[in-house]
Amino acid sequence: MSASRTRPILRLRGALAAAILISLAGSCLERPVVESLEIRFAAGGGVEVAVETGLSREDDLLSNPRVAERIETAEREILAGLDAWSLRFADLEAERETLFQEREKKRLTRARRTAVLSDPESLRALFAGSDVSPVVATRDDVTEFALYPSGRPGATEAERQRLRVETDAWISALSDWLAATSDLYGYLDAHPDRARHVSAGTSGSS
Repeated sequence: MSASRTRPILRLRGALAAAILISLAGSCLERPVVESLEIRFAAGGGVEVAVETGLSREDDLLSNPRVAERIETAEREILAGLDAWSLRFADLEAERETLFQEREKKRLTRARRTAVLSDPESLRALFAGSDVSPVVATRDDVTEFALYPSGRPGATEAERQRLRVETDAWISALSDWLAATSDLYGYLDAHPDRARHVSAGTSGSS
């Protein structure tokens, strides 16, 4: 194995490893969806994980249709428990979990999910399917936390479940569209005099 694959991306020891805050937002001044991951190691060996997602409601961002759709999609996934972090938390063997959601004018602006794990090795499930693998070691009450690059494995069960849910929704929508199209052509067969008006309306809407 080459040295580049064994060199850690992140390594923290002692007090620095006691509280780790990783921003997943990038360096842009303003982003529609901002995520952060916080990991706290307890003296007794347990670990608390917190993930926070912020959804911007700034008018200048919402005026962009693509950005607005990105925000709305993130909100729908979080509320349905289908966002990436909810699915990863579902794979954790947590002793206790909390979920906090903040809204403004009935729209989701912030979601914070926490989980308390008795075994730090359970953190592997949090990073399953990603490009990094965590390593946690404790010696003489000194904790070391490191992230190593890893070859991306196959999809996790949570990711496969999400794919099944989204595929089922797409197939259902396609089935509804095909049924509506079949009904339309059935109506036109029974009322051929309406075909010209339907055709004109369709051409005008393109």
